[in-house]
Amino acid sequence: MQFQELETELLTRAQLGGHSFQLGFVFCQSPAALDSLAASLKHQLAALQPQVTLTIVAHQDSPLIETVFHEFETFQNGAIWLPLQRASDSELRTLLTRMNEMRTAVVAQVQGLLVIAMRDNFDGELGAMVSDLWAVRSFALALPIIRDIIEEPFELVDRSSSHVAIPAVEGTFPAVPMNLYEIDRILQHAEIQSRDLQPVEAIALITQALTAIIRHAPSLIAFEIIERALKLSEHLVSNPNSLSATQILLNWIHLKPEASIRVTRKHAEALIATSACALALSTLQNAQQVVSADLLARTAQAEALLGLGRDAEAVTFFEKVLKLDQRSDSAASTRCYAGLAQAFVNASAYRNAAKMLELGILALERRILRRGHAPVRAMRMARMLNLEREIDLISEKPMRRVLSAVSVLKVAVKQFGPIPALIQAIARLKPPA
Repeated sequence: MQFQELETELLTRAQLGGHSFQLGFVFCQSPAALDSLAASLKHQLAALQPQVTLTIVAHQDSPLIETVFHEFETFQNGAIWLPLQRASDSELRTLLTRMNEMRTAVVAQVQGLLVIAMRDNFDGELGAMVSDLWAVRSFALALPIIRDIIEEPFELVDRSSSHVAIPAVEGTFPAVPMNLYEIDRILQHAEIQSRDLQPVEAIALITQALTAIIRHAPSLIAFEIIERALKLSEHLVSNPNSLSATQILLNWIHLKPEASIRVTRKHAEALIATSACALALSTLQNAQQVVSADLLARTAQAEALLGLGRDAEAVTFFEKVLKLDQRSDSAASTRCYAGLAQAFVNASAYRNAAKMLELGILALERRILRRGHAPVRAMRMARMLNLEREIDLISEKPMRRVLSAVSVLKVAVKQFGPIPALIQAIARLKPPA
């Protein structure tokens, strides 16, 4: 459901006032989007004649359950908005379970509209977890597309020579080391900052979590926390954090075989991203079981060779992966197209390079349209577009796709926020003055 449609439906329901109890769930992966929706509703309801009061529950300085049930007990009329999108999973579970147990009392106290705004934390589980509460809902609506509420014009800013400062966090630790629960909470806040389109702040929190967890002995819980940090840092294109996370994981001897393959490959990819290509190649050559079992590891091996200037060897590896991979738009194949194009440019084989870019850019566009504007895919497309422009300039041909395809990258920035590496990659696409 689009933003305006959801807003109109909630306005209509809120105007019913105290005529009957209504319970609604509104889901969105962006906490900031839900904040905007609540603020807009409150403003519009206050302008009605007669006014409809929308109470947005604030619980920063008091326990969540106590605050919520106090609002229920003192409710007069209008609507209550529970902004739970920044609550942790444990807080949400506790509150919803308590509301489920006291469903009859909640219905009796709130003769009006009650909206529970939250991330879709318990996808497929909510109905079973709080079955009584879920059974009396009036509606459950989702606002899945973040960019639908972002209307600000986007301007390319050349930040290729600037440095985005990440706040220093090493000196912020208390004398007593953090426990795993506290570290997990930091990571949850990082996820929320990411959804709020604040990537720099999210990266700083990930750095803090990884620095703190080094002090803990290996355990299943710690492993899961680091895996989450790795996934989030990759999503935010934070290569130093990805490298730190994989280094911690590789030092643990309790990895299962499938986890060892995944972590080793990701470690090599992080090394390549930080220009440590020789170390990445050595890591993969010493882990042949990883290379033989994972096409992406073979692709990383070719990328390491490319980074070391061993273009002919890299071409051989890339071509082998393409023969083995049956999908032209998979992650491995699109990386191979990009790698082959760069290798051919290095060898001045511009026609072959242009052919690889033709295949790679079209395949990435399909992946982006089908699966969303992931920053890593958007950055890969930006690099390929830059390489295509370089070929066009050398060949004295007009640019073909850059000006139109860059709109895909602009939407990626709108959806995921001003990720520094992505902003820099897009800025390089600006036509020369």
